[in-house]
Amino acid sequence: MKKHVFAIVLAGGLFFSAVGYLTIAAAAWLPWKQNDRVNEQLIGRWELCAPDGKTAVSPKVRQKIYTKKSYVVLEVDKENSTTYVDFIGVITPEGEDKMTETVIYTDSQIKPMLSRSFQFFYKIEDNHLYLKGISNEFNEIWIKISD
Repeated sequence: MKKHVFAIVLAGGLFFSAVGYLTIAAAAWLPWKQNDRVNEQLIGRWELCAPDGKTAVSPKVRQKIYTKKSYVVLEVDKENSTTYVDFIGVITPEGEDKMTETVIYTDSQIKPMLSRSFQFFYKIEDNHLYLKGISNEFNEIWIKISD
């Protein structure tokens, strides 16, 4: 009788250990678990380029700063060392090459942007970030200017 109880307890323990291990292993491979982090190369400060990928010669430029979960778009006047915030938003990664930017704060002059979401395919090559709008008109090239 003791041998049967011991065998049942041992089998139950092994079963629950295996289920726990498989649950943890499966969670690591689930697509939504893989997509909850933004590409680390995206984090930093970027400056908007001309369509040919070159930086503007004007002292007034547009910059975008990405963190792990958010971003801010600035109008920067390098000549006068001033900046103006256009909008602040959150990033939702949706795969290795796709993300959604959602605006959560805007300047009063661009209030219609508030709560709008913009999906992008993105690619990072060398120090350039290529954003291609999905169902929006934004196709942009940015150059990384700092981490």
